[in-house]
Amino acid sequence: SIIKMVFLLSVHLLFGASFVSCLNMDSRTIARYSSALYQSNVDPMLSESFPLSFKHKFLQRTLLNTWVTVAAAGFAAISSVEAADVKGKLEYQPALKGLDYGKPRTYYPDYVQKPSGLQYKVVKEGTGETPKVGDRVAVDWEGYTIGYYGRPFQTRNKVKGGAFDSSETDFFRWVVGSGTAVAALDEAVQYMKEGGVMQVIVPAELGYPVGDTDHEIVGPKPATFSGQRALNFVLDNQNLIDKTLLINIRLTRVDSGFADKRKKQ
Repeated sequence: SIIKMVFLLSVHLLFGASFVSCLNMDSRTIARYSSALYQSNVDPMLSESFPLSFKHKFLQRTLLNTWVTVAAAGFAAISSVEAADVKGKLEYQPALKGLDYGKPRTYYPDYVQKPSGLQYKVVKEGTGETPKVGDRVAVDWEGYTIGYYGRPFQTRNKVKGGAFDSSETDFFRWVVGSGTAVAALDEAVQYMKEGGVMQVIVPAELGYPVGDTDHEIVGPKPATFSGQRALNFVLDNQNLIDKTLLINIRLTRVDSGFADKRKKQ
């Protein structure tokens, strides 16, 4: 950033100005006077027992230690400002568009945070292949409007079963990088292995696009009318509603090079 560049330039110039007048001195002489300094415990800058050249070296080391401390403190302060800037991001709420206040974004400490805004947590590590752009993937999924009362818009659980125990599966399939899946899922599957389970936090900027109310262009599409209505109530609402979603996915299949194979046909 510009702040870092200015800070580094200032430190560089101060170091240069401080050391221009320093004199060369034999290493043995430096060691001898350093030992005398340690034993006498006096200020060498005020004592006549130490030559001018050693005083220059002593001053050089003192300045170096001082500026290292200043530099460390400066970088810590800059990093804190940048971290605060990232953490200060606000969730998208149409009613507050263009304003500098609103609901702060929630960052989950046990989730991996990516520069894009994606947050994910690996619930179960897979053992198969990791998808890449051009591969076709199939996922079983469930979704919740965690920014608005945590309402489910796609569920797989039975009353006595765990996640993804339903036999009424309707996998969502897409080619990675094709733009037919919400951006958060498109990125998240590239951090998975086949057979793995992941929880994905979907912020508005990585979620469903505006205008595709039937979710035919960009999926996944809820399997039921009630699920689609619950999702669209949040996505289409122009009031103070947080549009953040939670989508849990299980990567069931990876077809490597699917896009390239289709081009050759």
